[in-house]
Amino acid sequence: MANILRTLLGFFLITFVFSGTAAQAFDPHSDVIRTQRFSDIPALVSSSDVIGVCQVGAIVTSFPTPHAAGRGKLVNTVQRVRLERLFKGRAGAVNVLLTGVEPLPVPPSPLNDIYTGPLAEGRYICFLKKLPNTPYYSLNGGWAGVYPIVNGRTVALASIGIPRLGGLTTEAFYRALQPYL
Repeated sequence: MANILRTLLGFFLITFVFSGTAAQAFDPHSDVIRTQRFSDIPALVSSSDVIGVCQVGAIVTSFPTPHAAGRGKLVNTVQRVRLERLFKGRAGAVNVLLTGVEPLPVPPSPLNDIYTGPLAEGRYICFLKKLPNTPYYSLNGGWAGVYPIVNGRTVALASIGIPRLGGLTTEAFYRALQPYL
């Protein structure tokens, strides 16, 4: 009986290990970013691979997908992001992949909350997550993972960002994250 149990256990372990449990590569031509929302700082920080002050550049490339949302098509765009100051992780410059709707939905559309689309060029504090088996990162938490820096202070986007992270200097933002880093 013990030999049968060992054999079965070995079979299940081998099946589990070799059954494709590795993360599948994200295909920007067909996959879309599925945002996980975060409402608290500890969860957002712990699930992010890179956090830092960054300069978001222009769109590098776009990948139309076969998916639709509302009256638009879902499109993946890649933007080059240069990290100026790291709070967590290691990176100098990364390619960030963002899913958006084209044409853009009107502002009250809930699609704007789900799909960030490309960011305007400028300075932000971003929470980034590596897309497995790709050269890309994504915004971790969607809009909860991006804080524009305007006049030296962060902006927490209404009803989507974490309010406690708005209105802070970059140094105060870092101090707010420090207990969770």
